Formats: sequence, structure tokens, C-alpha cells
Amino acid sequence: MTDNNRIFQSIDRSNIVDSIIEQFQVALMSGELRPGQRLPSEAELSKHLGVGRSTLREAMKALTTIGVLDVRRGDGTYVSEQITPGAIMPLLFAILVESESPMHLQEFRFMFESGYFKIAAQKASDRDHAAIEEQIEKMAQYIDGGGNDPEMLARLDLDFHVAVMEATKNPLIQKVGRLLNTMLFELIKRNMAVPDSGEWTVKRHRHLLDLICRRQLTELEMARLPQPADADPSSVTDIEKIPPWRRPQPELSKDGNAAS
Repeated sequence: MTDNNRIFQSIDRSNIVDSIIEQFQVALMSGELRPGQRLPSEAELSKHLGVGRSTLREAMKALTTIGVLDVRRGDGTYVSEQITPGAIMPLLFAILVESESPMHLQEFRFMFESGYFKIAAQKASDRDHAAIEEQIEKMAQYIDGGGNDPEMLARLDLDFHVAVMEATKNPLIQKVGRLLNTMLFELIKRNMAVPDSGEWTVKRHRHLLDLICRRQLTELEMARLPQPADADPSSVTDIEKIPPWRRPQPELSKDGNAAS
């Protein structure tokens, strides 16, 4: 039987709710509380912590909102067994708020993608390879059929990345990645509005899949490196390595046509 007196102690009165949440955090990190574990009743917790029930409820509500606790009506309150979007969202909002420029978010994305592409290369099965290839072909067929809607191209692009994340077999990567994709969607859509972006992306995805299938971890890491924010695409020897949205764009004349 769990010794609740050892896990939960009388708390600092200066910020009661934060102190309760901190005790749950410490108990989870130490392993004294584990996923799926049922918590003592509200009356017991209130007694162990030395706080009123209304204060305890406020802390429990906050922990439930961020996905740490799972309230099962008629059964009790449990430590969550699965990662929920609510547990990850505060971190991602912090990243958004503290990003001084879109490039900071892009660099975070490239760092994250570099990691999960390498994990996928190590874990992916033939079935995973086929699932990733299927997403590439969907985008290729859409473009071959004359499709050029930036929103659809962005969704097809992200479907490819979801397939790669699923190949990692890691639920944390998958859930963080899906939320990050949601936050980056508008940026990706703007990129896809640049001519030739869809075609370039298909070629890029095929190259990345080839590296995954051959388990080329070093090459995958290099392939995911972003261009520096002050890079001059016109100085790069192999222009095909530069996304269309990072290349110099032709100047338009007053009638909207490319200047000769």
C-alpha cells in the first residue's frame, strides 16, 4: 500500500495551489506516483496536505487541465496513463511566445525533425516505408493532376511528416509533432504558395525516404539542417538544395509580370 504521508506533506502557505502542483511534480519525477495509479480520496488528500477542499479542487482542476490527472466519474482520480495535448500545449505556447522571429520557430522545427527522422530510420519497418511512400505519391498525384492549392499542398506535406513520426513508434514524438505541425501550418501554406514548391517538396521527400530506408543517419541529419537566416541563396552552387521560397524571386513589373 502506498504511504500517502510520505508522498504528500503539509505545504507552504505562501502559494498553496502552486505548492500542491509542485508536490505532484516531485512525486511523479521520483516514481512515488506512477501512471495509472489511483489517488487517495479528496478528504484524505486534504488531510495529508493540510489544505481546504476548495483549494485542493483548484489544484486538481489545473492538473487535470494539463493532462496530468484523469478524473473518472464514479471511480476516482488517477494519474494519467497517456500523454494528452493538454500536457504538451503549455510548452509549445511558451516556445511560440518566446520566439523572437519565425526563424526561431523554424530552427526548433528542424532540430525536432532531425531527431525523429533518425529515430524513424532506426525503427521503421517495410510497412512503415510503404506508408511514407504512399503519402509522397498522394502529393505527386495531386500535383500531376494540376493541383496547386497551397492549403492542400501544406496538408499533404504534413501528412508525410506524420507518417515519418508514426514510424518512430514513440507516442510523445507523435503528439508533440502533430501540435507543432498545427502551429506551423500557416507558415507552410505560405511557402507552398511560391511556384514550384510542391514539385520541390516531392523530390525532397523522396530523397529523405531513400535515406530512411538505407538508415543513413548522418546524411539525414545533414539533410535536415536549415539554411542560416542570412544565407544568400544565389551564392549556393546547387540551387536544387534550396527551397523555392528561399530562392531569389524575379522582380515584377507594374503589370504584374516578371521583369525581363
